[in-house]
Amino acid sequence: MSKLAFKLYYSPDSNDKVLMEFLKSYSKRKGKTITEVILDTLRNHWLPIALNNLQDEDNIGLSDSFDLEESAWQSVGALSSQIGLITNQVDLGFDLSDLLSSLSNVDEEVNEKKKDDDSPEYETLGF
Repeated sequence: MSKLAFKLYYSPDSNDKVLMEFLKSYSKRKGKTITEVILDTLRNHWLPIALNNLQDEDNIGLSDSFDLEESAWQSVGALSSQIGLITNQVDLGFDLSDLLSSLSNVDEEVNEKKKDDDSPEYETLGF
């Protein structure tokens, strides 16, 4: 397997520096390289979407539907854990169960609005 290199540039007087210093320390504690930590983070955020785009383009290539579903579940689990970590370390006034409950309520409200075709309040945006 060949490897590709990438470089990150960031301002030394920004929160990006704080983030990169944390990631360097975190990667050492976990016995990983900083590249592995960054790629794990990117995979959790973007891999299911990238795999889904391959399917949308009828260019399955490296993926199949199982890879997409497995990747999506891994990402949901990792991101849920990250939400739990953030809400435990930073007092946002709620915890993960509160957030999931409120997201469920919003989803129900949006679905109810979608049923009402006469409602001009919501538009569908395509990206």
